[in-house]
Amino acid sequence: MKIHESVGLTYDDVLVRPGYSELSSRQDANFMVTNSPLHEKPLAPIIVANMKTLATVEMAYALDELGIMVPSHRFQRTIDQEVFHITYTSTTTPEAASIGVKERERTEKLAEHIDVFFLELAHADNKYAIQEIKWLKATFPDKKLVVGNVATGDAAKRLFDAGADVVKVGIGPGAVCTTRLVTGCGVPQVSALIECAAEGPVIADGGIRNSGDIVKALVAGATFVMIGSLFAGTDETAGDKFNKKVMYYGMASREAGKVSDGNVPEGISHVVPYAGSAAGVARDLLAGVRQGMAMVGVSTLEELREKAELQLVSVNSVIENQPHIRFRV
Repeated sequence: MKIHESVGLTYDDVLVRPGYSELSSRQDANFMVTNSPLHEKPLAPIIVANMKTLATVEMAYALDELGIMVPSHRFQRTIDQEVFHITYTSTTTPEAASIGVKERERTEKLAEHIDVFFLELAHADNKYAIQEIKWLKATFPDKKLVVGNVATGDAAKRLFDAGADVVKVGIGPGAVCTTRLVTGCGVPQVSALIECAAEGPVIADGGIRNSGDIVKALVAGATFVMIGSLFAGTDETAGDKFNKKVMYYGMASREAGKVSDGNVPEGISHVVPYAGSAAGVARDLLAGVRQGMAMVGVSTLEELREKAELQLVSVNSVIENQPHIRFRV
């Protein structure tokens, strides 16, 4: 038996240390990703999770002007429907589509319309993913390739060595994911990001509950942050809306209808409160990122990753972080 000696850290285990600032205003902090590994134009550091209820045409159209990518999901009814999603909505952001292994006919059809492939596997550190990466890069050398998910530096290195442009990081931190409970496997997300980002550009996928977590993910090394649950209650989702609430489910849940015989679901469903427009949610999240950058005293995301420090905190800090006013009686 081997025990990995380092203690795994997640978002609640750290805070970003404030720093000296010469910014005249919070507005001087530029939260856009420049020199992006995915596109020549600046992009927002947020990507909407490529889940069936989230990656809708309406979502992509609403967030395009903000530079937020919404990759099409893998479960469209037809190729034509997916092509419509891709081509109708994207003017500012790169056209992106999600694919799996053993989908080469579909992949070849989509390649005519997209800039970025998202190769999606629950556990991407395997020989079939590596074979698919090599085929994709040889067949479509002009396309950018995101591959996920993994949670260790060794796994990320194998994917980068095979040809991945960006690696998606996160085994089990998602709001409706039960992978860690079912399998006992995973790495706390901050530690996973630090490990994987040392090998190349990564997307932090899962566990984001607020804009502060986005800032922490970016400091830990993420170039982008993929978000699902925070967009789940918005107008643009495809979830069943009732009494101002929306059903949200993981793609490995029974409700998604994608659990094969003999496998245990690794996701749940949950009713989330109505959250208004996706653009409104996104603007609040991006404003929080900008304010976090200003607290650190940096004007670019590159500076944030280079200069910011994460402080380890005690469990009592989690309580102190929350509003906790007490009234005298």
